[in-house]
Amino acid sequence: MSKCREVDIVRVDNNEIDGGVPTMDYFHWEMHKGRHFYFTETNTIASSGTREYLITTADTARRLHFTFSVDGKYITSVDLFKGTGKTAGTTITPINNDHDSTNASGATWTHTPTGTGDGTNVFTQAFGDGTNPLQASGGAINQNDEMILSRNTKYLLRITSGTNSNVVNTHLRWYEHTINLEKAT
Repeated sequence: MSKCREVDIVRVDNNEIDGGVPTMDYFHWEMHKGRHFYFTETNTIASSGTREYLITTADTARRLHFTFSVDGKYITSVDLFKGTGKTAGTTITPINNDHDSTNASGATWTHTPTGTGDGTNVFTQAFGDGTNPLQASGGAINQNDEMILSRNTKYLLRITSGTNSNVVNTHLRWYEHTINLEKAT
């Protein structure tokens, strides 16, 4: 028995499209509903240094659909852990893609958490090479495969530099979709 997915059909009147039906992907639809968020920052990380982000999801039917990208000037590795023992940190304020929306993220976001226990590694990737700035090449990862994070769970995103003075750009993005828990399997 196959499951059917609920589909939202949006009618857009556009006089410039003769007979065409404009469409948008779900990520984009969530932006228009005020349920899509992002956070970006740039850090210079020392050799063997890290930048960590703690994501604590709510214990509600509001599920967090997460993607991210990271690029670094030199050797960089990225790991995502589920069920971390880390806590606290400095609060991050996510930005709603709909700047007129008053919706806030249902998750708690911090950087530089404290404590121990990474959790279970659910994503790992490394890129870049070289320690000599004249010979080094950077790289990037684009985790575009959406991850639906578990409810009431802490995740740790760790970026580690393998080279001194590594300039790293981080872009976290997600939408929060409410599901009917009674129908979810």
